[in-house]
Amino acid sequence: MIQRIQSLYLLLISVCSIVLLFFPIFSLVPDATSSDSSIYMFYMFGFQLIKDGTDSVLVRYWPVTILNFLIMISALLIIFKYKNRPLQLKLTGLLIFLGILMVTLLAYETSQLQIVFGAKHYLMFGWVGSLIILQIVLARLAMVAIKKDNQLVKSADRLR
Repeated sequence: MIQRIQSLYLLLISVCSIVLLFFPIFSLVPDATSSDSSIYMFYMFGFQLIKDGTDSVLVRYWPVTILNFLIMISALLIIFKYKNRPLQLKLTGLLIFLGILMVTLLAYETSQLQIVFGAKHYLMFGWVGSLIILQIVLARLAMVAIKKDNQLVKSADRLR
């Protein structure tokens, strides 16, 4: 049913996905010894350069953006699959996989950027980066709640 706790978890996953669209996940800030004053910010949609008060989008990074939208839409669709709990469990497992894939892609992108900028810039994660991990945790909590719901329904069927 829609009023179950797993629906709240899945709705929070979608809210986290929406927040991820508007705030930077991590930044590359110049070192104190660096002559370059450029700040590079990685948003969900791409890489942005802030230099001397002006900003410009350097590169669009679509794989993470597409994954974020898939997670958001999947979480909303899973809420309305409450009558088919086995399918809901499988889709929630897919949601966990997509979250882990997003973390992996972001870790790869971070390592590549640190190689490019090296010692001139240091990496600074924002609070938004923790929302990706929170999505995975919430998906796991939703999966546990769906399993409990399924066991409850099975025990009620046995009593009939």
